[in-house]
Amino acid sequence: MKKIFMSLILVVFVGIQAMYGQTKVISGTVVSSEDGLGLPGVSVVVKGTTIGVQTDVEGNYEIVVPNNAVTLVFQFIGMTSLDEEIGTRTTIDVTLDPDVFGLDEVVVTGVASGTATKKLGFAMTKVEGSQLEAVPAMDASNTLRAKVAGVTIVQSQGDGAASVSIRGAKSIFGNISPLIIVDGILTTQGLGDINTSDIDKIEVIKGAAASSLYGSLAAGGVIQILTKRGRSGSGLKVDIRSEYGVSGIEKEYPAAMQHPFAVNGDGSFDLSSGARVLDPNNDWHYFSDFYDVYDNVNTVLQDQTYMNHYASVSNSGKEYSMFGSAQYQSKGGIAEPLDPETQTTVRFNADYFPSSKFTARVSTSYTNNEYVPVSRGGQGTFFSTALLVEPFIDLTQKDADGDYEVYPDGFEIQNANISNILYTYDNIQYSQNRQRFVAGIDLKYQILDGLSAQFAQSMDKRWSLNSTYYPKGYKTVNPS
Repeated sequence: MKKIFMSLILVVFVGIQAMYGQTKVISGTVVSSEDGLGLPGVSVVVKGTTIGVQTDVEGNYEIVVPNNAVTLVFQFIGMTSLDEEIGTRTTIDVTLDPDVFGLDEVVVTGVASGTATKKLGFAMTKVEGSQLEAVPAMDASNTLRAKVAGVTIVQSQGDGAASVSIRGAKSIFGNISPLIIVDGILTTQGLGDINTSDIDKIEVIKGAAASSLYGSLAAGGVIQILTKRGRSGSGLKVDIRSEYGVSGIEKEYPAAMQHPFAVNGDGSFDLSSGARVLDPNNDWHYFSDFYDVYDNVNTVLQDQTYMNHYASVSNSGKEYSMFGSAQYQSKGGIAEPLDPETQTTVRFNADYFPSSKFTARVSTSYTNNEYVPVSRGGQGTFFSTALLVEPFIDLTQKDADGDYEVYPDGFEIQNANISNILYTYDNIQYSQNRQRFVAGIDLKYQILDGLSAQFAQSMDKRWSLNSTYYPKGYKTVNPS
């Protein structure tokens, strides 16, 4: 029995030695040809088998391969694949080049991680940051203009962001606003609250696919905004920009320069009980010229200046990357009495990846917006006053104290039940302040290939304060 036992031990020992002799260990480093830095997460596989590993955060790898293995295959998203003959080597260092033409477009909207576009089960449009920078916009809503089919963008007023609607999203009340997602955070903030200089890319989903991914909140479609983050291995980068310009209405509105009323010899109106009377000789084919003409449209709706100051800093190391930015923006109002709209935005994004299995992402932003609310519809607005007050009335007329006249000469003749809009906004102190803080954290751990655990939490908090002050002695249409 003792001899049999010793024989079995000898067989096992010889087997282990034989198995050991049939494999060998290969190690090395994978770097990028762009900067010479190590590439983490590169797939290293024995060709024709399922034997493989991934490089660590510094681009190093170690793999046990059979003695008869011929080739190692190195693959990484955005880089050209590389085959290396093993031969007798035990150390294989490689350099990967960027693959400009072979890279599959990758999206993240509605999925847990980056997915190739051709593998998606729905249609999606992506707008890259390079397209956004080619034609800068004052707010994110206008960055999509003429870039995504089926997206309608309407800027109906000079202040505030444009409204965005996606084709196919309708209700009995009109268009439905799309769901806005910023860095994976579902938020109710508008596109006007997002600094366009911080945007890395935008993904848009239209139709029923959006609801299948996010439920009824996405009935109007989905606009996913991915902001800039520090790039691994890119080192310190500072970006500073300043922009100045002038904004104004796109087209001039024509105003009537003639009227059908009876006139005196000097061209002034012939009045009866303080009111104008129609010219008895007027057969509705003849009109008289106004004796005085003031261009109220171009006087009230003036071109205004805007400016935008922006600075960002990004940095990265072996286990982290971060991005921070600050922006101050000022946009002049549509008329001289209006104070400019100002917006300050601060953003901080950070990523931590101590190993190839664990990653942590933090995304934060703060916005402070100050503006004067302007009525956009109905009687007594800037637009209706400039267009409907007849041109013989000078809206810029001022009284002895240098204030705009609440009732310029001729208001009583036109009999308009409104006051001078310039007087209103020059005297009333309007203010609207909005503040918003958005933050999100995303933790992910790769348990096995194809199996991961993820935790995500976010918050979207906002404050607003609206105030209106009427000074003592303020005049109204009805003195009471």
